[in-house]
Amino acid sequence: MPGNESETEFIPRDELKVADADLTLIALSSKAFFDEPISDPWFNISVPETTSSDEEIWRGPPGWSLLGCLEQYQLCASERCSKPSAVYQLQGLPNYGIGTLSPAQKAVADLVWKSLWAGQIRYALELVAGRILIANEMVMGATSMLSSKIPTNQWALEAWNLANVSLAMLQRRPSDYASPAPRLQEHPISIAQPDTEEARGLCGRIRIRTARYSSFRLVGLVLLVLATALAAVLNHIVPRIFSGRLRDDGGGVGIRDWSRYNFYHLIMAVCEGRDIEPWGRRDETVPMMADGGRRFAM
Repeated sequence: MPGNESETEFIPRDELKVADADLTLIALSSKAFFDEPISDPWFNISVPETTSSDEEIWRGPPGWSLLGCLEQYQLCASERCSKPSAVYQLQGLPNYGIGTLSPAQKAVADLVWKSLWAGQIRYALELVAGRILIANEMVMGATSMLSSKIPTNQWALEAWNLANVSLAMLQRRPSDYASPAPRLQEHPISIAQPDTEEARGLCGRIRIRTARYSSFRLVGLVLLVLATALAAVLNHIVPRIFSGRLRDDGGGVGIRDWSRYNFYHLIMAVCEGRDIEPWGRRDETVPMMADGGRRFAM
């Protein structure tokens, strides 16, 4: 781990050392057996065996096979970016190698670096351990170690999954920073609560989407309520206004006559023109036929 060798007890030989990246070696000892050999370079299912029932099965070689993962980190702000570096090398650079930062930008950069630190692959392995392997899903049953065939690029799928788990941990860090879960407060990868004015301000501005709460715009809600109230008032007032206007014109049409010219009364008039009757509730807004069980076609 360049920049902070005290973080690891493993010192790789010179051929494995990388000056500007963190190296993680993942050791695999496959206990599953397969019906046929598989040429994946990490799982390397190539050792034949014969069962007590004279069936041929295949296993991985004895010992351990290693998968090496290199991690580099880079921070950017206002089109200025640091050089890809190991996580502690990045922290050791003035302002993380970005350049001049405002106090608010520095608080954000500190949180991002702490999130990158907690999202390292080694911590994903520490939390999830052997369950992190996708190949576990291919094992048939809880007691049997017989596995379905895995693809020849299973190592790449596992590396991709490791990276995704690491990114998921990275995405969770800001929410843990603003509202830490009780079970993570004392965890080694927990993020310390803010201790500066800028950091506390950042903590108060973090917003996380959650199903427990719903966000809305107060202005939009007020406008919706006002529009609904206006529609209800107009629905009550407009017919009376037109009814009074028609009376003033000498037409003598009242509010009841106004309602008779709605859609349902027009349908009733069409039906009566085709001798479809009798109708009851003629003075109601929704007229109904006196014989409710009658069927007809227009």
